[in-house]
Amino acid sequence: MNESDRKIRREVLKYIYDKFEESVLDRAGTEGLYGKLDEVDQNEINYNVVRLRDERQIDFDISTGGIYGLEITADGIEKLDQDGYETVLEDQIRYDILKLLYEADREHPFRSVKLSSEEIAEELDVDEDRILPAIGYLDMKELVDAAVGSRPEATYRGVEITGRGRNKYELHVEDGTSIPNTQPLTRWTQHSVGPNEPEKAQNLFQSVVEVAQEKITIVDWYFKEPAYDLLEGVPDTVNIEILTSERAFDDESKYRDLVADFSEGRSGEVDVRYVEYYDFEARLFHARYLVRDEIEGWTWDQSFKDAGETQHTVSEVRPVNLESTMETFQAAWEQGEQVNG
Repeated sequence: MNESDRKIRREVLKYIYDKFEESVLDRAGTEGLYGKLDEVDQNEINYNVVRLRDERQIDFDISTGGIYGLEITADGIEKLDQDGYETVLEDQIRYDILKLLYEADREHPFRSVKLSSEEIAEELDVDEDRILPAIGYLDMKELVDAAVGSRPEATYRGVEITGRGRNKYELHVEDGTSIPNTQPLTRWTQHSVGPNEPEKAQNLFQSVVEVAQEKITIVDWYFKEPAYDLLEGVPDTVNIEILTSERAFDDESKYRDLVADFSEGRSGEVDVRYVEYYDFEARLFHARYLVRDEIEGWTWDQSFKDAGETQHTVSEVRPVNLESTMETFQAAWEQGEQVNG
């Protein structure tokens, strides 16, 4: 998937989720979506909407007039959560809802026990607006069966736990299994490197850059030899952009020669820019960054030229934070002076 498609799908998913939170019973329309992404060709939007449905992250209807009735699925909510966006899954209220319905069901095993969303909110002593998205998510997961209330109020007139919901809740109580059970697997990797482990640092660096397809982005105010040796594993067709400072060189002319020698023979572009180290309006980063294709980012606690020599940590950047990191990078990048122009 190219970066353009990835960004479109992310924005589509966020838009449909926001509509779900506004009203769990209403579907999103394409008019608002096209307006939100007004700089993107509608055919590109439609293609990525279809691909999101292929991945079971959204659903919609089709008529001769086009797509309508966009709605997010449980997989779509979980995808946003795994990427670090704020969703209903950050709220633990879903477990309280299941507990309430489970206990009511145990008290009356031979009859159906249904509670309205208003009754559930009252029992849990919370606002009804807070529990509506959680009930909607549990309904998507088939852990509860939720009957829609009458409009215009977006509420549920009857919610009862399902057999699947009983099983999931019992697993949660017995061994702490979360809902969704993929949630505990969402980890952002960290590596401890050094001291005296340059080979480990090099292997970590190579594991990121060697699978790049479009671009490698680096931020390091001291990016000098031997850091360029780490870039030998970047595929020749991949573009490289490096943001550094004048601290990376004693002689700018020799540094230009270094960049030119490294760039020779590569079909991908190599663009190196620098800002003044004490220009804090341009030097907007403290940590060192290594980013692949704008989808995988890592922070390094040590300059790449010294990677592995002393103890430091290499940490994966959460996708939601990577977005803001790249926005900050772009602001600093535009202020940089090109070394190899």
